[in-house]
Amino acid sequence: MKAAVKRAEEGRYSNPLVEIRRLLKPADEELALLLRTATRTVYRWLEDGPPAEHPVLTQLQELLALAQSVMKSDEISTWFHEPNRALGGFIPIRLILDPQGYLIVRDELGAAAHGLPL
Repeated sequence: MKAAVKRAEEGRYSNPLVEIRRLLKPADEELALLLRTATRTVYRWLEDGPPAEHPVLTQLQELLALAQSVMKSDEISTWFHEPNRALGGFIPIRLILDPQGYLIVRDELGAAAHGLPL
């Protein structure tokens, strides 16, 4: 698995899970929880690539694209893992586990993309 991740990081092939790991810095179990799958499945997806269509992965990619449009890449992990006053003190990474929470975080990032402070 480490060789596959290294190849992906070197740009030999594109795997969205590698980019998610780079930006969010989640533990393996946390990544599995975010993707609503098993940790073993995450390892397999890191090695072989995720399925062509996985709605939760697509949503996470969209959320991270929004985050990248409003903050530096090295700030994304911190923002997602710390309590956020604009989100009622909730931690964004935990909020996105719930479909309604995902919408709240997406809307907050979308508002920031239009110039409102985070």
